[in-house]
Amino acid sequence: MTDPVILLVEDNEDDIELARIALARAQFRHRLCTARDGVEAVEYLLRPETRRSPPALVLLDLKLPKQDGKAVLRELRGDPLTARVPVIVLTSSRLEVDVLDAYTLGANSYYQKPMDLHTFATGTSILLAYWFQYNVAPYQLEGHSTGELRDPLLALEEPMRPKGPDPWKGASRSPGVIVIDGHPGDRAATMQALTRETDPRMLAEIGSYEEAAELLRRLRGPPPFMTTDAPRLILLDLDLAGGDGRDLLQAIRYRCDHHVLIVVFTRVVTADLASQCYRLKINSLVRKPDSPDHYRSTVQLLWHYWIRMNATPPPQGTEGPMTPRPG
Repeated sequence: MTDPVILLVEDNEDDIELARIALARAQFRHRLCTARDGVEAVEYLLRPETRRSPPALVLLDLKLPKQDGKAVLRELRGDPLTARVPVIVLTSSRLEVDVLDAYTLGANSYYQKPMDLHTFATGTSILLAYWFQYNVAPYQLEGHSTGELRDPLLALEEPMRPKGPDPWKGASRSPGVIVIDGHPGDRAATMQALTRETDPRMLAEIGSYEEAAELLRRLRGPPPFMTTDAPRLILLDLDLAGGDGRDLLQAIRYRCDHHVLIVVFTRVVTADLASQCYRLKINSLVRKPDSPDHYRSTVQLLWHYWIRMNATPPPQGTEGPMTPRPG
């Protein structure tokens, strides 16, 4: 298997150097390709050699010369060869319109650059560890082995771990995280790990297709026609009694549009399943570990990455700058 290619689309030389430091810290085998404006990024993606072997990950700034990051993202998602490449928006913008536009155009994740350079390098290290060690992409399945993964959060020194205020402070959506899992043992383990990280009142669990369908009925329709608040994150195991989890996934995305993050968290992963999930516009696919300790640390990493670090889409109808999230 050839070394993965990371395409960094960034015009700030300091941020490019910080990304290189983060890559070295994460100790991945990789090839870093850099495009310093939107036009250069699109030209790179159109090269015959790139089309034969697309990048494994794209780190995309929004504020770019010549052609902005949103236009680049539109090009990426409009090409069948790059439509399912994970794209992480890596930007200083904290405008809700930029966050929502990025997710609507197909970004998998949105990471706001911290002002502190050390925090930026640390956060980028965790970001890369998540996307290369935990997220399962259809074309990289052979590179994933749950028995060999290391927890990037636990590997960091305590002062370097993501910190910050309660992410639910001032939140209007409740619950913030919904676990949909038809396996009672797994569901209990996931909930137990999450309650160690956050207020249990911000969590909810669903154990069947019928219960999930009832949740969707309460939502009734896509924004702005929702009748109840949407969660920030759904952890979804597609193996559900009473219905096809892929139908549920499609219904969640229709009802919630891009205002909710969806991570498929399941045990059995095939290339076909991964491909279907990404076509249905999930944000990430993570395989459940077999080890109880690793299972717990993986759930905690999901919490830290998607709620603490990642900028979640704004609720429907809100405007103005977002509250910065800790990196």
